[in-house]
Amino acid sequence: KRILYRTMGPASAGNSPREVVIGISPAFGIKLFQAVAGHPLSAILRELIGGITEAGASARVVRMKHTADTSFLGLSAARLAGSGVGIGIQAKGTAVIHQKDRLPHNNLELFSNSPITRLEHYRRMGANAAAYALGEMPEPVVVPIRGEAMGSRYHARVALIYAIETELAAEGALPEEVKVIF
Repeated sequence: KRILYRTMGPASAGNSPREVVIGISPAFGIKLFQAVAGHPLSAILRELIGGITEAGASARVVRMKHTADTSFLGLSAARLAGSGVGIGIQAKGTAVIHQKDRLPHNNLELFSNSPITRLEHYRRMGANAAAYALGEMPEPVVVPIRGEAMGSRYHARVALIYAIETELAAEGALPEEVKVIF
């Protein structure tokens, strides 16, 4: 009820130097609707897009169906973005900002503490991705942990979420352009 994901066909590489592609995972908004922190995925996507557009870039959403790995989601998104900068996000809320010419796990910023990542962090992440796309070097977003352990209390939930994600991934599947309607 908060969002509609309309598949528009295979995604192609963009040509706008101001474009940031958000690569969503296979189950994002299809089988999974809430991040580990309890945020609706629609709210996270709204914040990412808002941060990108407020910072002067344009956002495009692409569903990656060949992987559920955060780094590869981000790298694949960056390779499709006209700017060469992309965001990869899993349904559990873990996300990266990536650049097309980097190695898979050599991202620009990593948001691995999804249980404590707040919506304002995602908005700032979108703004930072836009800044990288525009040739700027922003201050990385820091999610303060205040001594909170991210240990075993999340392991089972994260494992189940990742199992659902990988179940929908298919080797060689093409990325799909997604029109998002809030």
